[in-house]
Amino acid sequence: HDNRGKGALIGAAVAGAAAAGYGYYADKQEEELRRSMQGTGVEVQRQGDVIQLIMPGNITFATDSAQIASSFYQPLNNL
Repeated sequence: HDNRGKGALIGAAVAGAAAAGYGYYADKQEEELRRSMQGTGVEVQRQGDVIQLIMPGNITFATDSAQIASSFYQPLNNL
């Protein structure tokens, strides 16, 4: 009796459950980031398991300056 197929199925089920668990976690993270960044000018983008925050230069730093723009303090604090 060959148990290799059974082990592969169990392994695939465990990997699938772990991926589903992370997917749920990523969904919640994305939802929370979208809520906290709403109205700040920061865009939340998700591609699979990767969540990116797109921060336009005009809200992060003043032109030709290394000083953080005062309008960016709220998004930073929200993160």
